[in-house]
Amino acid sequence: MRVFIAVAVPPEVDEALDGLEREVRVWARAEHVRLRWVPSGARHVTLRFVGECDDPEPVIEAVERAVAPASADPASRPASATRPAPASGPVPAGRAAPAPQLALGSQVELLGHSAVVVPVSGAEPLARAVARELRVAAPRFMGHVTVGRVRPRPVAPPPVSVAEAAWIPGSVEVIESRPGGTPRYVTLASLPVQRVA
Repeated sequence: MRVFIAVAVPPEVDEALDGLEREVRVWARAEHVRLRWVPSGARHVTLRFVGECDDPEPVIEAVERAVAPASADPASRPASATRPAPASGPVPAGRAAPAPQLALGSQVELLGHSAVVVPVSGAEPLARAVARELRVAAPRFMGHVTVGRVRPRPVAPPPVSVAEAAWIPGSVEVIESRPGGTPRYVTLASLPVQRVA
C-alpha cells in the first residue's frame, strides 16, 4: 500500500477553500488549461510521503511518538481523536512543544508540474517531528493544501486571493493512497496531537 502522513483540513477551512473554485476555474479557462478540482473532504496538509509500505503499524507508532510523546505505547492509544486544550506559555527545555497553529497563505500558487495550491504556514514543526521519529532526513518542506491540478502547466499562477483562516490541528493522520480507487484516500489511523516531540 502507498502511505502518507497528513493533517486534515477542518470543515470551516475546507469551506473557505471551496469558495476559491469559481475564480480558479475562470483563470483555468482563460489560460486554456484543464482543471481537476480537489473536492471538499479530500484536502489535507501533507507532512511526509512514506511510499510503499507492507505494514503501516511502525509508521503509526512513529507518528504517535511525534505528536503524543508522553503516551506512545500503542496499547494506550486513545480511541478518540479529540484533542485536549493546548498548553500555553513557554515550553521548558527538553519538553515537547504544544501543537502549532496552521494558517492559510494569502494567494493561490502553482507547485511542481500541475498542482494548484494554497500555502500553509506553521506545519514545519510537525513535519520535522514526523521525519525525526521515522528516522529519515527532513526534506525541504513547503506546507500547502492542494486544491486542484492543471494540464498543461500554465506560465503564471491564478491571481486569486485567499481569505485568512487558521487552526490548531486536532490530529495527524496516516493515510493510504489508492490512485484510481474509490475512495481515493483511506485513513489508517488518526492520532490526536497532544504535543510535538
